[in-house]
Order: sequence, then structure tokens, then C-alpha cells
Amino acid sequence: MQSDIEILNLLKRRVLIIKPFYKKTLGCASIDLSLSKHFVKYTKNVDTRAKEVKTTLTNKSKITLKPNQFVLATTHENVQLKNGYYGFIEARGNFARAGISVTCGDGHIDPGTNGQITLEIKNNNSVDVSLYAGDYICQLFIFKLSSNCSKVYAGKYSKQKLPTQFIR
Repeated sequence: MQSDIEILNLLKRRVLIIKPFYKKTLGCASIDLSLSKHFVKYTKNVDTRAKEVKTTLTNKSKITLKPNQFVLATTHENVQLKNGYYGFIEARGNFARAGISVTCGDGHIDPGTNGQITLEIKNNNSVDVSLYAGDYICQLFIFKLSSNCSKVYAGKYSKQKLPTQFIR
């Protein structure tokens, strides 16, 4: 895992690009990422073999999640990660303590990623939790791989600008 000093070096060398980047978001071994105003909710049951999944996209500066409610959102920041490095996101501690998870099993950021990061947000609390656009909700950890990959990620979730729902 990369330290703050190495993360700054990666940013300087443009191996890691975060736009916008503010030095105040740099922790000792991670970078805080903020919540955008874009949220996707599923409106019908999800069938993983169906060609289409029904969702609604909202643009709000505040969203209140009921207990066990799930939404997709994105980071405000665009993240680009070059070959040879891998990222992982987790909820920041204060949001985790409020019962919020930002990854429901998919916290990895592959080499070749270039876009806003879709967050899988769930309220695990027994009470409502309100979230606001601009909240620094998660942190990105960077790892150096043992070697470059033979191919970088360029799949169906590449170059995201909005939360991306399940795609068959």
C-alpha cells in the first residue's frame, strides 16, 4: 500500500490522476473522495438475466436513506489509474460509524480506470441517515502491483460520468 509521500509522487508523475485534487484530502495512506449529486435507485426487481434493469436517476444535494436502503452514487472526482497500480475504496470511518457502507462487495479500482467511481451505498443503520453532495464519504487506497498487467481495464463500466447500474 502506498503512503502519502508515494501517493503525491504518483500524482506528480501522473500515474494517478484525480480531478479535482486537493492536498487537504490526502491522509497518511489514502485520499478522501467526495460524493457527487447523482444518485440511482432501482425501481423494479433486478433480474440478472434481463436485458434491461429499471432505475431512476436523481440529482440532489441531499439524500436520506431509510434503514437497509440501497442507492448507487458517484464520486465527484474523476479517478485515472495507470498500469502497475490498483486501488481500493472503503467508507471513511465517520460514515461507517453512522451505518453507511459505500461498497457492497465491489471496492476495487482496476489499472486503466478512468472515470468517476460508482459507489454502492447502503444504510445499515436502524434509523434514517442523510448524505450530502460534497461529503467526503470514502477513501481511496493505492497499491503497487508486483508487475504491470498484460491488459488494463477497458470494460463496460469504463469512463463513467454517472452512477452505473447493473449491466448484463
